[in-house]
Amino acid sequence: MAIADEEIVTPGAVLRYAKVHGGRAALDKYFDCAGDDFNGYKHVGSGDAKWLNVGIQLLPYVDGCSGELMNAAFAESIVHSPSEILALVKSKTLSLEDVCFPQIWSIEEGDSRFIRAHVSRVRSAVLSVTDPALKGLRNSCVQYLKGIDRELDKKDRAANAK
Repeated sequence: MAIADEEIVTPGAVLRYAKVHGGRAALDKYFDCAGDDFNGYKHVGSGDAKWLNVGIQLLPYVDGCSGELMNAAFAESIVHSPSEILALVKSKTLSLEDVCFPQIWSIEEGDSRFIRAHVSRVRSAVLSVTDPALKGLRNSCVQYLKGIDRELDKKDRAANAK
């Protein structure tokens, strides 16, 4: 379903639409997997608290495409709102692996420089979290990212050996 040109899309508008038409319909309208129309994923990825709430409210309705893209949006948002995202992991709403490094990206097929840049951004953001209640998750994410670094090193060594 297309969005009318004059429609102003806000987090509240998306949630109202979901309440009336259902979560799946809201995903279909505002979270386009093809990326042709308004795309809610970039708003969730901004780390804005209201858009993060929209993403959380719609999680039960995601399918293959929308699930992967929603996880990638949350993974992007950790760079902007690391404490909020780690709190969602603590509440078991999101998984640590999905927000620290989304599975939508393939280490084997991806551009190592791009992946390393993202890992560096995530590491810096997560290390800025000072809330003692999130310290364990912060450290777990950093360890998970070290594993990604090791996999990238192995991939790069193999490529250089050719």
